[in-house]
Amino acid sequence: MGLESKEHGGKRTRFPCLVTVRYMVAAVVSVLTVVVVGMVVTIALRPQKVVFSILRQHVYADTLWSSVTTKTTTVPAELSAGFRGRAGSLSSSSNPQQQVVTKPTYSAAAKISLGVSLTAENPDGRGDIEDINNITIIVLDLPSFSFKGLTEIHSFQLQEHFPLMRQSSHTLWTTATVNDAAVLSYITRRYGGLRSFVAMVQVNATIVSGTPVKTRPKVVTHYCWPVIVGMDEPGDVAKTTPCRPSEEMESPVSYSQLPALGPGPAPTVAPAA
Repeated sequence: MGLESKEHGGKRTRFPCLVTVRYMVAAVVSVLTVVVVGMVVTIALRPQKVVFSILRQHVYADTLWSSVTTKTTTVPAELSAGFRGRAGSLSSSSNPQQQVVTKPTYSAAAKISLGVSLTAENPDGRGDIEDINNITIIVLDLPSFSFKGLTEIHSFQLQEHFPLMRQSSHTLWTTATVNDAAVLSYITRRYGGLRSFVAMVQVNATIVSGTPVKTRPKVVTHYCWPVIVGMDEPGDVAKTTPCRPSEEMESPVSYSQLPALGPGPAPTVAPAA
């Protein structure tokens, strides 16, 4: 009959279009198999997601400046408004046209001890993290909540490394000493007379996932803000500051280190009015 054709070693196929369909189905199955295998391999080799946070939103500082001295001067009354607040206090003078100004001057500390608690969490139930290492914590001054042109206060290079099982967390406490004269002078100049300031913390770490298969080490960067650097312990209601991966930041973060000062003690500075 007209619907028959000779194929497959001389055997007749009543519907030749079925042969084409058979080849098409086989091709689709092959492509799907390759895609599924690729997805499985990609997922297996993808490093686990680590969530970092700063405990109690706080970086402890034993001091921010060393001492304060006062200087008393007399200024015309019309100029006295600029000396109010942290930059100075006013009192009456025997001359009604003048005001007595008492202005504090702060000395930089010889050193500042900092301490911070960092928590790493593996919230995924997919696999374990074999190792988290090369952890660096960088404290950045954040005076205006702009992520550009920040100033580095100090960098902690942690020696500790640890595994992180699935759906578990690990918290570590680390301390460091700031003895850079330029940084000490900068803190006193900006925050002399205050007990705290707002900062951002940058966390760098290397992640090696252990399951389903061991992956290549991956370097990650996270940013945590706002964080309070201060001498007072945070209250019981202080919240934990979550950190955001660099790829999720709306705008890039840029910062610089202060130029080194020459030998000798840090200068005595007065706060800005």
